[in-house]
Amino acid sequence: MINHLRDDFGVEPVCRELDLSVSAFNARRRRPKSVRRLRDEQLIEHIRRIHDTSGETYGARRIHLVVGYEGVLGGGAEGAVGLGAVYPDPLSDAVG
Repeated sequence: MINHLRDDFGVEPVCRELDLSVSAFNARRRRPKSVRRLRDEQLIEHIRRIHDTSGETYGARRIHLVVGYEGVLGGGAEGAVGLGAVYPDPLSDAVG
């Protein structure tokens, strides 16, 4: 948000309005991305690919099923086994 507004207003006034010190903003900007942030970025790209492949017809429900089926979700039982073991592939024509 600050990066978006800095050209129009400058960093210091924006930080002041957000009750954030400039040094905290600079420290955050220089900090490397967290593992969670990197994983989220990968997941977002994966979701976009699924949505594009579906002809932009899949909504959140179907995309969630496909992501789980492909074993992209991390942690817990779904990460170890993959939701494909629990849910059928929503892209396949096979029934049951």
